[in-house]
Amino acid sequence: MKLVILSLLALCWTCNGMIEHIPLPGGLLDCFSRYSQKTNVVDTVGESIASFCFGQYMWQASREQGLPGFNITREAYNWVQSLLPKPPSRRHVRQAVSPNLRIRKEYRRLTDMERANFHTAIQLLKADTSVAPSMYDALSAIHQGMMTHSAHGGPNFLGFHRVYLLMFENALRTKIPSVTIPYWDSTLDSALINPTQSILFTDSFFGNGFGMVNTGPFAGWRTLSGPLIRNIGQAGSLFHANDMARIVSSIRLVQITEPNAAVNSSLEFLHNQVHLWVDGQMGSLETAAHDPIFWLHHSYVDYIFELFRQNQRRFGIDPTSDYPVFVNNSMHTAMYPMGLAGLRNIDGFNDRFTSMIYQYEPSPGCSLNFPDCGSPYLRCVVAGFQSRCVSLDWTAAPRVSAIRQQLMNQVVQEQRMQAVARLSMMNAARAQQAQVTIQNQMRVSQQQRLLAEMRRQQALTKENENAGLDDPSEPTQVQRRSIQRRFKRQLKLNTFKYLPDPRGSQFMKGNLNINSNIQFQMLPQTNQNMPSNVQNSTDAPYISPPVMPADMCPVIPMAQGYQNTFNMNGRSDIKQWVYIPVKVIYQRPPTFNSYDSYPIVNGEVEAEDIYSPTAFRTMQNVMPKGKPASYSHCQAQESGAGKVYISSQGMNYMGTYKEYAVVDHRLAISVATAYVAVKSPQFGASQVFLNAYDSCGRICQPFCKLAGAQGFQRCSGAFRVTSSFPKLYGTNYGDAVTHLWQFGKNDICPTMQDDSIYIQFHCNFKESWPFGMQPQQAARGPGAAAFDEIEEPEVSKQPIVSNGPVNVNPTACHIGNGCMLSKGCNQCVNGKRYKCIGTCALYTSCQNGAHHIQSCPDNTIFDPDDYVCVPGMCPNNSKVWWHASNVNVWK
Repeated sequence: MKLVILSLLALCWTCNGMIEHIPLPGGLLDCFSRYSQKTNVVDTVGESIASFCFGQYMWQASREQGLPGFNITREAYNWVQSLLPKPPSRRHVRQAVSPNLRIRKEYRRLTDMERANFHTAIQLLKADTSVAPSMYDALSAIHQGMMTHSAHGGPNFLGFHRVYLLMFENALRTKIPSVTIPYWDSTLDSALINPTQSILFTDSFFGNGFGMVNTGPFAGWRTLSGPLIRNIGQAGSLFHANDMARIVSSIRLVQITEPNAAVNSSLEFLHNQVHLWVDGQMGSLETAAHDPIFWLHHSYVDYIFELFRQNQRRFGIDPTSDYPVFVNNSMHTAMYPMGLAGLRNIDGFNDRFTSMIYQYEPSPGCSLNFPDCGSPYLRCVVAGFQSRCVSLDWTAAPRVSAIRQQLMNQVVQEQRMQAVARLSMMNAARAQQAQVTIQNQMRVSQQQRLLAEMRRQQALTKENENAGLDDPSEPTQVQRRSIQRRFKRQLKLNTFKYLPDPRGSQFMKGNLNINSNIQFQMLPQTNQNMPSNVQNSTDAPYISPPVMPADMCPVIPMAQGYQNTFNMNGRSDIKQWVYIPVKVIYQRPPTFNSYDSYPIVNGEVEAEDIYSPTAFRTMQNVMPKGKPASYSHCQAQESGAGKVYISSQGMNYMGTYKEYAVVDHRLAISVATAYVAVKSPQFGASQVFLNAYDSCGRICQPFCKLAGAQGFQRCSGAFRVTSSFPKLYGTNYGDAVTHLWQFGKNDICPTMQDDSIYIQFHCNFKESWPFGMQPQQAARGPGAAAFDEIEEPEVSKQPIVSNGPVNVNPTACHIGNGCMLSKGCNQCVNGKRYKCIGTCALYTSCQNGAHHIQSCPDNTIFDPDDYVCVPGMCPNNSKVWWHASNVNVWK
């Protein structure tokens, strides 16, 4: 009887599924539509578009939907606002540069004392609870969508963060007056083969980059969003020098800011990729400021912004007035309140910041004539005729990781054992030293004679050639080759490498082989550990890193886990989450060709491996051959194993979760499963956007079980999860596994319950647009104007008669959510806005022939004459805001 009940439950699993597909929200759809016209997935990494658009959507949605955030008291808010006095109301007239400016340097250019002071000032802000919950937390809590409206998604991105940085710097200087915010020039790290090994992620700088931060100046931090976490290098990308040069050489603000800048020239879009690269708290706009890396990253953005402004002046353009007239959101208009220190958006472009308060030291550079980068933590790399500064990797850091330290200890121990064996030979070695010196001198003399003989033979050959003698030439050439071989052999015999012995022996032959996989070259003992108080100087010694095993650093190890914050609506607790099983169907990447297993036909080895999709005619028509854009750091594992990340991002709650499935790059098609967490529906229905991409950033297509359809159908990736029966989730990871798999008795092999899976992702490397578009429309390319809304509710075309005070035009129609248009639903001009009659704050934005309902922020109303939101109050407004710039603050 029990088995029958379980069978019925399994069959009923999808009867009234508690996971159901929903359309993408209008704001997210608008962003995807805009980028479909800007670029395509062949030129731009798909995941970078998805994460950027969703981040912008949630920044606005958190305010409009009133999502819970990180609480801040009025006293704390007032303290933050007091960190920057309001400038004069009139536009600042450019003045001569003040002689007492603060100087912001690249992080690695700080002296050890300056860097220690900077770290100490941050720690003092974190420890000072006179402003609740602490001074640092109060500052970081300001950076969330509920409290700052124009910080992202438009041209004021640069002005807002310029002001925000200065407020933070002023707070630091209340603790240590000499401190300024350094900037992190991540182009110095992106040039590394493996940027995750940058010296910045050591305990002398940022601390560790994987998992919970437990080393460095911020070890053990507890932020408003839980323990400080990072997952560096698993998504996104660092800044690249060519992108920064493109931005600096632009002359108009509209060319480098949203929404009009090209993708590779949008400073905000590119800056978002660095957030993703660091991940953890930095991976979400709402929590990014909780990690101190945030301030250094944005300081570099501000530095690039300042270089751009200097270039504007060279072309006769006034940076203080070059503010775009057209913006995609009224909160980004020049005169809109910024929300910081009573400023307007245009005030962030005032000259007084860099003429009266601070300036930037140029980013480190070097040349062939001056190959010093001014820091012991940077080295000058010469490629052709170009030179650039590049960060040291962490193998040259004062303290190395536990794994590598263990390997180094093993090498030292082996050397010590060898040194003990050599002690008995010390006297004999010293006695032979003089003889070795004499032998070396004799070899040098022999080499000189060989060189002289070679030159004589070359001269003789030239004489013979000039005299037209053909017969003597061949013997001369043979003799010349013989002399060259003898010379090279002598050089090889005479090449010895002597390195100091850790036990005091004067000589030890170099390149000690411990085993076939690990080779180390011991460095002079004085340079094995970097001095703890090295000050920057032009004669700072370059410290070469030891030669480490090659297989330890090409890519992030497959076993490297992913640490989630488990933060939801400002609270970190795994009990708020439930787990949904997801299937991944992964096709072999078109660039993977290292399986190294080849068929043999008639004794001859064929060129293509046996698993190549192009080797079989039956597969050529069904396996796509596209090459979507990928992250520059993307590298294949030699084992063939790869990762597909699945992320869940809340649409009616603040919280993200990420997990990965391991797939096989070698096979034509492989299948894997993963379990991704979403908000538990016991706290109310959860609306979530699921997104999947491989480790190269290539987006996977979502397919789900739509009502009334057989099998899996193409869908948007947006879902609603409720607590109604049957439950298609596990209250924890263990429940999710046992729900998906049926375990029998007596060691019967577990069987997957396919009915338990509602969504699967197909990673097929097509070059079509993946975000909410139907396949036939995606094929039209990035310039296609049409953009399908999947399962969008039908708009009523019938006139609606209202019994209210508004006289309704007979041609009016109801859009939904209380919005009724007076000129009919078919009257839609792309880019135009329409007022919802009978309301003061609702309007629609026409995008690609469809109306999308928008709402003005609180304390503003829609002006039908100028088609923008302007300050004002709606009658009977249920929300009362105490601050004029629409900042919601809890007591």
